[in-house]
Amino acid sequence: VFPEYSLHGLSMDTNPAIMCRLDGPEVKDAFSQKRNRIECFVDEVGPRPADMCPRYLITPEDRHKFVSNVLKPCGLKPFGYVVVQWASTERFKDYPHVQQLVEMLRDSGHKVVIAHNRYREVPHMDVFGTKGLTLSQIPTLCELAELVIAPDSACLHIAAAVGTPTIALFGGTPGALTCKYYQHAKVLQ
Repeated sequence: VFPEYSLHGLSMDTNPAIMCRLDGPEVKDAFSQKRNRIECFVDEVGPRPADMCPRYLITPEDRHKFVSNVLKPCGLKPFGYVVVQWASTERFKDYPHVQQLVEMLRDSGHKVVIAHNRYREVPHMDVFGTKGLTLSQIPTLCELAELVIAPDSACLHIAAAVGTPTIALFGGTPGALTCKYYQHAKVLQ
């Protein structure tokens, strides 16, 4: 479902032996690329489907458990919160004004879930964090959100795969190419 993670089995392994370097050809040539990872993956494995957007399917049972065990205890309702990914694992992809963004969302009446364990850095805010959630629960969190705001990261790709409206924040990587098949993503480069 996520070609960019297929080698790692969604482990998000950051072993230096398998990581790209900032001064390596993968980053240097990123903006000269004409095909995104989905196109490269599909070209390698077989025929192109008509719809190239990745899909992640959540069972009704898993959705119900998530609402009962995670959302309700926090006072959250499906489609009644915004997920903001505070930071990616690669700092050059981060949005520098995320705290102000979260404050604006909160001040305008939105419930905010911070998809990062740094949510405690937001002082005096009525926000919720994802610490303690399993990797398999993050797609359900994203699917049931009103909106996801994220840098180029797993959270962005997961939100696209579950069909949630997403604002994709890009800096050092080509957003239009990366999100080419993400029908519900608005790219801000």
